[in-house]
Amino acid sequence: MKRTLLLFLKGAAMGVAEVIPGVSGGTLAFITGIYEELLDTIKNILGPEIFRAFRKGGIKAAWAKANGPFLAFLLPGMATGLIGGVFVVTKLLETYPQLLWAFFFGLILASVWYIGKRVGHWSIAEIVGLILSSAFAFYITIAAPAQGIEAYWFIFICGMIAISALILPGISGSFLLLLMGMYTVIIP
Repeated sequence: MKRTLLLFLKGAAMGVAEVIPGVSGGTLAFITGIYEELLDTIKNILGPEIFRAFRKGGIKAAWAKANGPFLAFLLPGMATGLIGGVFVVTKLLETYPQLLWAFFFGLILASVWYIGKRVGHWSIAEIVGLILSSAFAFYITIAAPAQGIEAYWFIFICGMIAISALILPGISGSFLLLLMGMYTVIIP
């Protein structure tokens, strides 16, 4: 019971994170310790093993191969967090924009600090990577957002890009939407 509630809450945190520009659901999955299991689950669902399991053992075997119990609590949590986050974050951005952006910045710094602690030994390659990625991150924060196109095909492509960023730690799907000029179109 405790694991299922924790999975739901971790999913909710990931869902809320996807609404916040600059905060990544993948980073939260990493921080909360479910990132590897999430990757393995996605690999099992998208790979041929699930079909083999279904052929050999039916739905029950496919459900086990797809890590169904994990997804049964994580996905509803993500949906709850995403839907709740859209309304709460939108209202808070209208009412308390400076405080909310300061909170977001604090979340981003905490994520960077936590992931930085996980690096065992900082070699020259890691330091150069940190400097280059920091310079790139700074550049995209000062870059002017693109003008969004409200055509359905463009919204679809932007949605695909944002969803792809969901699983990558450190890449915020909502921030990518903001850069593509589609954040307020998709999340009104």
